[in-house]
Amino acid sequence: MSHLNNFVFNEENITKISKDQFGHYLAGLIEGDGTIIVPKTKRNDKGKLQFPLIKICFPIKDLPLAIKIKENLGGTIIKSKGNYID
Repeated sequence: MSHLNNFVFNEENITKISKDQFGHYLAGLIEGDGTIIVPKTKRNDKGKLQFPLIKICFPIKDLPLAIKIKENLGGTIIKSKGNYID
């Protein structure tokens, strides 16, 4: 059983989880609130290469978690419509 079931992520305790726990949490996050996007073509209409990507949508209040994931894995954080980030 995961130790993260009742774990609250915030700026104080997000750095306390191990890399193994973080991987399990990230897998659940992608499965629950994320999507894997695989382009149908290798290049877009303008000829630019397209690559598969993982996109996760967060409420703006979870920005510290999004930043932590970006620090560990790379990527970008984009403000979406409403109070969400991708």
